[in-house]
Amino acid sequence: MANTVYGAPLSPFVRKVRITLAEKKLDHHLEVVLPYAPPEGYEKLNPLKRIPAFQDDEVTLADSAVICHYLDNRHPEHPLLPNDPALRARCEWLEKYADYELFAIATDILFRETLIKPLLKKPTDTDKCAQAFTEALPPLLNYLEEQLGQNDWFVGNQYSLADIAIACQLINMNHAGYDVDADQWPGLANFMQRCLAREAVSQPVAEERKQVDKIRSMI
Repeated sequence: MANTVYGAPLSPFVRKVRITLAEKKLDHHLEVVLPYAPPEGYEKLNPLKRIPAFQDDEVTLADSAVICHYLDNRHPEHPLLPNDPALRARCEWLEKYADYELFAIATDILFRETLIKPLLKKPTDTDKCAQAFTEALPPLLNYLEEQLGQNDWFVGNQYSLADIAIACQLINMNHAGYDVDADQWPGLANFMQRCLAREAVSQPVAEERKQVDKIRSMI
């Protein structure tokens, strides 16, 4: 069975899996599953009915972190997780930080309120967005700016799954019309430019921007 990813392209977690596959030079098929309307029987792939899910010739998996770690272990070429225990733990921590803390603001508020709710004919909570962007987000970006320091990448100055996870959330924020202020967070802004210069990232993001433009034309 070919590598199959189930989910929607604009999901940061689906994007994380797809970028991981691309960085490892692995082909895959995207089976579109909308997070708000999964098809009947989808719980057999993901019992929580969330996206993404993943299948290959050996496994059926749910959860982006589990999927990406499996891919890195099964396909060790172009590794995205460090072998050193301390660096690996740091990578896993920053991935978790992106998937939970950064997601809660960049995607679950800014992206959802700006693009998804209007698409569903629900009003955007502009006050919630303003508070998230001006109050809740800056401490998260301050931490990431500090963790990056003068390095190009977050873990051992080598491109890793931590970089992918962080970039995936900030891409959703950008889709929603919110950018990392290069004056306030210059390291993080430059980091995003490096990520977007990678073919594995730039190709899906270019496709996603067409989707975002289409959504904006509908709301």
